[in-house]
Amino acid sequence: MTFPNGELSKLYSEKQKTGVLPGEGWLLYALVRVLRPQHVVETGTGAGYSTLWIAQALEDSGRGAVLTFDTRGVAETVTQRLIRARLCARAQFVTGSSYGETARKHASMLKDSVALLFVDGDHTEEGVLNDCAVWLPTLQAHGLVVFHDATWRNTPGIGVAAALDKLDGRARIIFPHQLGLCSGGPHDNGLVIMQ
Repeated sequence: MTFPNGELSKLYSEKQKTGVLPGEGWLLYALVRVLRPQHVVETGTGAGYSTLWIAQALEDSGRGAVLTFDTRGVAETVTQRLIRARLCARAQFVTGSSYGETARKHASMLKDSVALLFVDGDHTEEGVLNDCAVWLPTLQAHGLVVFHDATWRNTPGIGVAAALDKLDGRARIIFPHQLGLCSGGPHDNGLVIMQ
């Protein structure tokens, strides 16, 4: 498989555990390229795989930046990855909750201007609903929300599917992806895109 930059190629070749599979990364990349957003918000930076996919797509589109939140203090590690990929100008980190006080301040400044929201932080039902409460009002009229790990039901600590059940009717599911492929065979993370 090919990747849009050497840093992603290196990360996937190391076969470290990642939550964002290459196919999911390419889908995020394609969405950003099509939307050509000025603002993308990511709840949950993690190891930075999705941040790299999004930042590369923004760079290739020639505009925009991703605002990414994580409570685990991963900014330094992910920043080094972005430096190696020459993508630092396309990402802004916030160490803290994606639905806390600082997040709400950012959200108030971004009202009606976010084209893509990638929800992949606190995977509890309450956490996903909190992310939605803070960030859905920032979406542009035709903005998209991508939920990661959306098909994991009955898994302790993973409440994305239950949160989506509660959001049903407030938004429309336009793409329910349920099966990705990784080197070990089928892998079910589930991406759901809502508008």
